[in-house]
Amino acid sequence: MRLQSIQHAHYRPASLPTCGRIVNLEAASHTALPAPGHANVAMKVLVADDILGSRQELLQTVRTLGHEAFEAASGQEALHLIDTLQPDVLLLDLLMPGMNGFEVARAIRQRVTGKWLPVIVLSALQGD
Repeated sequence: MRLQSIQHAHYRPASLPTCGRIVNLEAASHTALPAPGHANVAMKVLVADDILGSRQELLQTVRTLGHEAFEAASGQEALHLIDTLQPDVLLLDLLMPGMNGFEVARAIRQRVTGKWLPVIVLSALQGD
């Protein structure tokens, strides 16, 4: 596995009932660091975002960091790919039409048993 080293980051932790802990993160720069004993192991990363541009940017970043990247354009598609691909981590947009990120996170908690699946929640709002 690889860990992400983020320099000059600002963390703002929060919690939401039934969804777990949320950490807002703003970073100026980042570099990939291998975890001890796992220097060349790439992770399978699933990116779930309904906005094509955001999804493509995340996919490119994940691939640049040396990981396998897979994409889902909806919450339902993300759940299907979690069942079939067995990803190591999920980058999940909160604000998707249909099944939103909160609903996906709850469904994952019920479906994925016996394995730890990190879910990194992302959301971007445009405007002031």
